[in-house]
Amino acid sequence: MNNANPLVSILIPVYKRENVVKRAINSALKQTYRNIEIICVDNDSPDNTFNTLLEYQEKDNRIKVYKQEKNVGPVRNWMTCLEKSSGEYIKFLWSDDEISEDCIEKLIAPFIACNDIGLSYSKVDIYVEDEILKSKYQLGKTGKYKSIYFIKIAAGLILGKTVPVSPGCALLKREVVEKYLKVNYENDKGLDFSRYGAGNDSMLFYGACNDYKYIFYVDEALSNFYGEKDSFTITNKLEDYYEYVLEMFLKHNSKKFKFFTEKRMLLKTNFRNIEIKFIPFFIEYKIRLKFRRLRNFIIKKIKKQCEC
Repeated sequence: MNNANPLVSILIPVYKRENVVKRAINSALKQTYRNIEIICVDNDSPDNTFNTLLEYQEKDNRIKVYKQEKNVGPVRNWMTCLEKSSGEYIKFLWSDDEISEDCIEKLIAPFIACNDIGLSYSKVDIYVEDEILKSKYQLGKTGKYKSIYFIKIAAGLILGKTVPVSPGCALLKREVVEKYLKVNYENDKGLDFSRYGAGNDSMLFYGACNDYKYIFYVDEALSNFYGEKDSFTITNKLEDYYEYVLEMFLKHNSKKFKFFTEKRMLLKTNFRNIEIKFIPFFIEYKIRLKFRRLRNFIIKKIKKQCEC
C-alpha cells in the first residue's frame, strides 16, 4: 500500500528572477497539500534574487535556499535542486510560473491510489503579460491512460493531440527523475544539451512511460506559464534537441517501440510533399499563424526556464 501522505519536493531553480520569483514561491506556499518542502537554488544571479529567497526562508521553515558559487548552467542547477531535496515525489516549478492551490493535491492523488502510474500531469494555461493566450496539452477527460498512448502522441502518430515536454506541469516519482535526468547526451550533431536543457526535460516523461504502464492526466489548468509579447522569435534549435532525444529514446527501446520508429520515418517521407487543400487561404493562414506563435512562445519559454 502506498504512503498516504508522502513528502513532495517542489524544486525552484532560479536565475535573475528577483521580480517574478515571488509569484512562484507564493503559489507553492499556498498548497492545500501540506507535506511539502520547497527547494530554491540560485544559479549565481547577479541581481537581488538570492536575497529575495533568503527573506522567504526566514519566514517559512519549509523553504530551503542554496546558491551556486558560480553559474553551472541550467541542468546542473536542476540536479542540485534534486540533490538537496528529500521528497518521494518531485515537482519542478519554474521561477516565473505559478501553480494552483490544489495542484499538488490533485497530482499526488493518483500515485497514492495506484502503484502502476509513472507520472501525473495537467493541462496548462499560457499567459503573455497576464493575458491568457492558450490552454495547452489537453489529453482528454481526467483519468488514467496507457503510457504507450502518451508516447504515440509525442512521436506525432496521433494527430490533434500534444503532450508536454517540460515537467513544469507534472509530478514525477523521485526514482524516475534520478534515473533519467542527465546533463548531456553524446551526439554527432553538435548539440550541447547542458546549455538549454531541451530534451533533458522531455526524457523524464519518456522514462516514466517506459518504466510504468500508466500515466494520469488532470483536465484542469493546475499550472500557469508566463511570458512576454516580444518572446515570439523564430528558431529551430530547440526542436532539433527534442527530436534527437525522442529518436534516441525510441531506438534505445526498439523492441517496445520499433513500430513507432518505422511509422515516423514513413510519415516524415510522405508529408514532405503534402499540400493543404480545400481550405480557404485566410483560414489556413490563421491556423498556421496561431500554431507558429504558440510554438515560438513555448520555445522561448523553455529557453528562459533553462537559464535557471
